[in-house]
Amino acid sequence: TPIDAWNVVAALPGRDPTRAAEHVALGAHYDHDGVGTPVRGDSVYNGADDDASGTAALLEIAERFSSAPEAARPARSLLFVWHTAEEKGLLGSEAYADRPTVPARDIVAQLNLDMVARNSPDSLYLVGSRRLSTELGALVETVNRAQPRPFAFDYTWDAPNHPEQIYCRSDHYNYAKLGIPVTFFT
Repeated sequence: TPIDAWNVVAALPGRDPTRAAEHVALGAHYDHDGVGTPVRGDSVYNGADDDASGTAALLEIAERFSSAPEAARPARSLLFVWHTAEEKGLLGSEAYADRPTVPARDIVAQLNLDMVARNSPDSLYLVGSRRLSTELGALVETVNRAQPRPFAFDYTWDAPNHPEQIYCRSDHYNYAKLGIPVTFFT
């Protein structure tokens, strides 16, 4: 049955007028499967991890950047995109990638948050961070190392021959298909 669904997009202008036309997109998906075939007697497919955790993290990131003094904001503009219909086949991110709110050529990277509450609190799986841009992968690692308590990054799921094929299974993939460097944090 066809239904209407919406991506939610917010933009924060960059502080540097010479770089503000460049955008870093940060995303998460806010849909989940709802109710279905019972698993161990439970028919509710709880979405607290997949992907309320990414959605909440994205809200916190947006709040922090938007409340920061202008001098502390990034030089580039930020796009915060809450995608719909990820669970139905990446439909929301596909729709956004097909018709972005800024020219796709102006999106220099996409950072995707999905199931960020699943691991131990000091670790993250990274997928795709070096597939289209080794510079993006190096930057992610450099920023992480500079933190007081850096994450332990696990690249297991990033292997091109990994049977789960995670690189192709979340919203970042539709940006990567356009040649936009991505990092999937999960």
